[in-house]
Amino acid sequence: PDVTRIRNRFLDSLYSAVMQKPITMDFVYGDVDENGVMTPLDGQQRLTTLFLVHWMMGSEKLQTSDGHSVLSYSTRPSSKDFCNELVKHNAADYIGEAKDKSALNKKDTTKLSKIIKEKDWFSWSWKFDPTIQSMLVMIDAIYEEIVDGINMEDGRCRLNNIVFDFKDLNEL
Repeated sequence: PDVTRIRNRFLDSLYSAVMQKPITMDFVYGDVDENGVMTPLDGQQRLTTLFLVHWMMGSEKLQTSDGHSVLSYSTRPSSKDFCNELVKHNAADYIGEAKDKSALNKKDTTKLSKIIKEKDWFSWSWKFDPTIQSMLVMIDAIYEEIVDGINMEDGRCRLNNIVFDFKDLNEL
């Protein structure tokens, strides 16, 4: 219950930011290498959530020039592969599919994670990766708390309302 409460409070803050009110998400600590790649020491969950919000809102800034995800996991290759695959697909299509299935089954809403897991690109082994499972839980929570019922284009324009303070460990 505590985890759900904390997650929902965080998502409520992000929803407020997408609707108008800017938010600063505290500090993220890490370092930036010579190629401009940031490696966080702290703040990974917040950054992952921001990545997922951007994906769900249809942001076009989620792929590098070579088509890889801007969010990567070096310690867990399967999570890296999931992120690389996720950004190749349009969240709006999956959201529409979830809404259509929910409309047909009025007793239960279809979770977005279920739609994703049913896709042919979703690897069976990813069902056992705790990072991917956590991301899928967050995708469902974002859908329920933020995406369902807002104007995506307006929300996408206000994603810059969500910022964080980065502290480079090399400069401390």
